[in-house]
Amino acid sequence: MTATVSANPFANQLFSPFYRPVMQSATDALNALAASPVIADDSRGGVREQLESALARKVEMESFRVLISDFHEHRQRWGLPSDAESTTALDRYSALLTSESVRADILTRHPVLAKNLEVVQRNFVRSVEELIDHYAADLAVLRDEGWIRGDDLISTIVATGSDSHNGGRQVFIVTQESGVKIVYKPRPLAIDRFVRTLFERVSEVVGVSLDRCVPRVLDRGEHGWQEFIQADRSVTTEEAERYFYRFGVTTMVLGAIGTSDMHHENVVACGEYPCFVDVETALRPDNGVLDDSLAHLLVNRMKQAPTTTMLLPIQIPNGPFDVILAGIGVPREQVSERKSFQMSDRDTDAVSVFRKTFTYNHSDNLVRIGTAVVDPLDHFETIRSGYLACFEAIRSGRIDIDGVFDLFPELPVRYLVRATTVYAQFIDAATHPDYLSSPDEYGRLLGLLKAPSSYNDAGQEFITSTESADMHNRDVPYFSVDAGSRRLGTRSVVGPEVFDRSPRSITRDSITALRETSGLVHEFVLEESLNELVGEGVASPLWKSGVFASTLRAGPTPQAGEAVAEIVSELAHRHEDPDGPQVGWVYGGGGPSSPTLAPGTLVAFHDGGGIPVFLDRAAGAGLAASSFAEAAARGHQRLAEEYRNVLRDSPESVFSGEAGALFGAVPLMDNMFDELLTTIWDRFEAGTAETDVAGGVAGVLLMLSAQHTDRRVLRGRAADLVAEAPRRLWAAEGHSDRAWFDLAHGRLGTAWAAARAADSTGDDRLLGEVADWIIAALDTDSHSEGGEFKGSKAWCAGSAGVALVAGEVLTRAGRIDALPTGRMSGLLDHMTTIKTTNPADLSVCHGGSGVIQSLLALQPWLLEDELLARAVDYRDRLYSHAVAHGYSTGTAGKTSTLGYMLGWAGIGDTDVLLGRAAAGDNDQLIPVALNGVR
Repeated sequence: MTATVSANPFANQLFSPFYRPVMQSATDALNALAASPVIADDSRGGVREQLESALARKVEMESFRVLISDFHEHRQRWGLPSDAESTTALDRYSALLTSESVRADILTRHPVLAKNLEVVQRNFVRSVEELIDHYAADLAVLRDEGWIRGDDLISTIVATGSDSHNGGRQVFIVTQESGVKIVYKPRPLAIDRFVRTLFERVSEVVGVSLDRCVPRVLDRGEHGWQEFIQADRSVTTEEAERYFYRFGVTTMVLGAIGTSDMHHENVVACGEYPCFVDVETALRPDNGVLDDSLAHLLVNRMKQAPTTTMLLPIQIPNGPFDVILAGIGVPREQVSERKSFQMSDRDTDAVSVFRKTFTYNHSDNLVRIGTAVVDPLDHFETIRSGYLACFEAIRSGRIDIDGVFDLFPELPVRYLVRATTVYAQFIDAATHPDYLSSPDEYGRLLGLLKAPSSYNDAGQEFITSTESADMHNRDVPYFSVDAGSRRLGTRSVVGPEVFDRSPRSITRDSITALRETSGLVHEFVLEESLNELVGEGVASPLWKSGVFASTLRAGPTPQAGEAVAEIVSELAHRHEDPDGPQVGWVYGGGGPSSPTLAPGTLVAFHDGGGIPVFLDRAAGAGLAASSFAEAAARGHQRLAEEYRNVLRDSPESVFSGEAGALFGAVPLMDNMFDELLTTIWDRFEAGTAETDVAGGVAGVLLMLSAQHTDRRVLRGRAADLVAEAPRRLWAAEGHSDRAWFDLAHGRLGTAWAAARAADSTGDDRLLGEVADWIIAALDTDSHSEGGEFKGSKAWCAGSAGVALVAGEVLTRAGRIDALPTGRMSGLLDHMTTIKTTNPADLSVCHGGSGVIQSLLALQPWLLEDELLARAVDYRDRLYSHAVAHGYSTGTAGKTSTLGYMLGWAGIGDTDVLLGRAAAGDNDQLIPVALNGVR
């Protein structure tokens, strides 16, 4: 009997004359399988249609780009237009496809397509055959153990559309006549049993049931059956609280054992239980580094952070994803900048394939109260409470994780060599007609997928050969490793020893590190991570209970700075070698596109490089231990050496590059700066250097000129820069896309640098030109919003920066009295006014700390006592406002960033600066003034 595909399962119906004959043999085989005695008599027709539809989707995905290309070649030969309102050409082409010789010609011209179609159909039929055979073989056990009723038979078989592995094998959902659903998984389920057993132990200690957090499974060796989990997302307020408490508990324990890949599709909201429906990557091996240096220790602490589970949100610039896939759920639509292939104008003469950005919405992992999606941020304290309860239980040894391992002598787990989306991109790309027409080109494309260099030679060879074979088989490669082994393998092959540590060893190392880590570190990671759920431009609600919130209530200056130093100390990771103790941090950048967490790689002054500057000043004021400040400086030096290539990307930047060393405590004239200054000079001469204050030569020039002003003799390239750069910077026609008052990246900043350098070298003419320009700009610019510089009070591009530059330059030029009456006092009033009830921006770059530093930096040029009093008053009002209305660290949604310009190191340092100024110490390095090393 010959079967036919019922209905029309194809996206482009007019190509079906090609698809149907191609599928005929596989369709016949599926029809035979649908007649199996384990399928109910009256359901066989429906099962056949379901299986044929799944097969049709696979065949179409392999073929449709070739057919669209071939169609348009025919259309053009026929002289017909590409018209979305017509089907004339497509009808003609569809009729042409009914010819066996035409179909054979297409496959002859595309031999790779012919092979791939054979492969995917053969694999799909085999996967269905295995499913039915396994169901028949396991039927008695399924009935005996209550998975299905005694007289139940199959009524539907649904291919889930999951990635195919190991010869086309995939996950199916099987429904019985009674309506009971079970999930067929073509892999060992020992790891599922392991996690369920572990959760039972956690439940006993923490006192909350986790029974429904992992589905029940029936492990049958090389395959198994899993309880079907139906999303039950609507809960009461009390159930939502319990849901997020459990989420905190499970995030902690899964993070402790090294779980990964728990993205949104692997988490289902099941009433008051988060249910993890696929835990095949619950454990992981490692081929990384030992804790033999500070850099390596931070890398390992980063791997041990709960964000690696993917249960919590994390941003990784230039990573495989540009949207958040976290298992906890994102309660808003996300728009990806990445593009996927889509079909346009299907079933018309304009049918085409194009790449389009797409929106991304989470679904089954989102909890709802009624119809309203619950924002996890509203339950942050509950998540944290559950997390810390489990943290303390594991750290105290009350949960015997090692004992659970003992129950599973054989425990295979999946290992991800790379994100599966990378394979998907190659599989999609390989359907282009150019590749399907040339086996050589097809092989070249797949050959571009190289094994990561982090594996040993044997591992790279094994990975490359396995990936190539699987991709040629149209499968997503599937690697595995046993929990006690360091060998990488597959379903059928035990491969070479690739890893330094087995999954079980990694879990032991993680728990050891956990016992040595402060709970505050984990609170910090939770806060940094969950802040990624805050929408763009939206204030974070986490400020109320953030790790630094208490510092704003610490009392008069400089007690807040001392409190910040204490927290920064507790968040540090410590390492010691023969040169002495070192400390470093796992933390993120402050900008909206910065990584959520990084293992000490953000070494520029703008970020981590400013932390030791703050701690050194705090130690000098008796607000931090000198030994700790020294360990921070030593640690930063090691990390700067390790990641010097990051700094060399922008050597002339004092904030983001190598020139940030000018902020350090090393004297400027030491030989270590000669190479740096030569590099900057050469780039400046060649015209390749950036020129602004934040990222370029203007910042270096400000620092060097401050040295020269203090009668320190400049030599070599430092002298050349101070002598030659000012006039050229002033004459350059750059930064036209920036507002005139943009100090960090615009004309105001380069003018400031030119003026200070001109004064240091006695170039009164240039100094006067800059002074005239500033006076004219202040006198004639309309300053939108009533002279409020577009509303900004910031140092980087607002009234604080304008006041700082105007005060210094006009005083140097003897022109301060040329300002219109009240203009400087107006600037000072504007920058220190707090009108709104919006959260306070506390940062140095964009916010209140930059205002305070600017006021302190103006003291040598304007009225000292008035400015200091104004700074103290503003600081007190700023902190009171933050306590009442919330705060950020420079970017909306960020509340705990550690760095300097957009973080707590800068906020704390500003408080210490103010305290020392109040005590009469005015001879200080003030970062926003770029006033040299004192």
